[in-house]
Amino acid sequence: ARERAAAEQAARADAERHLYVSQIARAQLEWRTNNPREAERILGRCPPGLRGWEWRFLERLCHAELLDLEGHSGWVQRVAFSPDGRRIVSVGGGNPYAATGPADVEPVAPGEAIVWDAATGARLLTLGHPDVVDALAFRPDGRTLMTGCRDGKGRFWDLETGERLGPPIEVPGRVRSMALGPDGRTLAVGMADGSVRLLDAVGGRERRPRLKLGGEQVAASLVFSPDGRLLATLGVGPGTVSGPLLVWDLDADATRVKPEEGRWSYGAAFSPDGRLLAGATQGGIRLWDPVTGRLLQTIAVPTGGAWNVAFGP
Repeated sequence: ARERAAAEQAARADAERHLYVSQIARAQLEWRTNNPREAERILGRCPPGLRGWEWRFLERLCHAELLDLEGHSGWVQRVAFSPDGRRIVSVGGGNPYAATGPADVEPVAPGEAIVWDAATGARLLTLGHPDVVDALAFRPDGRTLMTGCRDGKGRFWDLETGERLGPPIEVPGRVRSMALGPDGRTLAVGMADGSVRLLDAVGGRERRPRLKLGGEQVAASLVFSPDGRLLATLGVGPGTVSGPLLVWDLDADATRVKPEEGRWSYGAAFSPDGRLLAGATQGGIRLWDPVTGRLLQTIAVPTGGAWNVAFGP
């Protein structure tokens, strides 16, 4: 009986070790797919007596954040640093299901933009909106924030005081993304209908015909070149988080260039001199000539590609 009990105990210990190895592998996979909360939940179920260096390593990876910013009334839709790097702005809140939710759900709920101190994480301002806030952009001087709300209005705010600057710009339809040109006067707005509108940032007047991405694509991200002549649009379709990257020449009747191998892109950025366009793709970081779309270089990124990209000053 004693031998049988010892054998059963050894079998249980062996099963626990195999389960532990499986849990570690699953936690690592969840972390690699940008799901640290699930990775942490799996790690929490690992038996304390078996936790070794690999457990402690993954636990630290799940808590690599410098700041944890909480305070929105709903989902966070966008986050960005101010141009001077002193502030972080996040937008969202409200009821994201307002347009399609069941009848017993309140159709619209107030959203907000929150301004945080980038060094300490302290909340500096909360800018209320009547609906979900989906988009944001900064003027080049870094002192003015623009927000795009689902009520069809774009609003300008003083980043120091939180005061609203001037009347809102009417942008009929749902705004998905926005960007202000380097001159501070041209506003690009990605709409839920798949178009991109180029507006006067002061009065909201349409400056040129709308750009159409084609198919069911909508512009999830917009990036101006440093001279304002080119506009890069990153389109996504239903149920996707990546899509085709297109470059539009705004001085040549908005002709567009599709960069080579830029079909599945997650983010884009122009170099400070405007001579390169970088894209975050499943294949890594790709660098293109933005005028011709010719692929110049691919930089491999381990663990499944890159999710975003930026150039240093």
